[in-house]
Amino acid sequence: MKKKIASIIGILIFMLMIANVVPAAGYSIGMNVKTDELLGKLISKKSSTLGPDWYHKPINYAELVSWYEDLEDDYPDYIEVFKANELYETGTAAGGYDLYYVRITNEALGLHKPEVLFLGSPHGDEVVGGVGLFWFTDWLMRMAFTDETNE
Repeated sequence: MKKKIASIIGILIFMLMIANVVPAAGYSIGMNVKTDELLGKLISKKSSTLGPDWYHKPINYAELVSWYEDLEDDYPDYIEVFKANELYETGTAAGGYDLYYVRITNEALGLHKPEVLFLGSPHGDEVVGGVGLFWFTDWLMRMAFTDETNE
């Protein structure tokens, strides 16, 4: 019985080790752009049932920031994009890039506005949260200010 349990545990550990061999793509300093391009091609070949074809991951942090700046241009009374490191005088992040905050509000309401804090990428290389927050923000603005339906 003890040998069976030890064998099962050994197999589970081996499977976990194999599952972690594939590197996670992120926006780290040494990220291989070819890996990201390959992932993009693989994702585009799959048929998506979760949303439109234009839902995709930006190729880098600069592109994600530009997407948010485009939303700010489209909805200036509701979205503000600013460099938190400049506002709080903390300097740039490791790697020399700026840290952006995105503020979503209704400026017409004056000082009495609701506040919600969404955190997207608290660990740097975990980009799913940051990209997911962009697509949520994009969806929120489209549903609130366009005739588009959520069908």
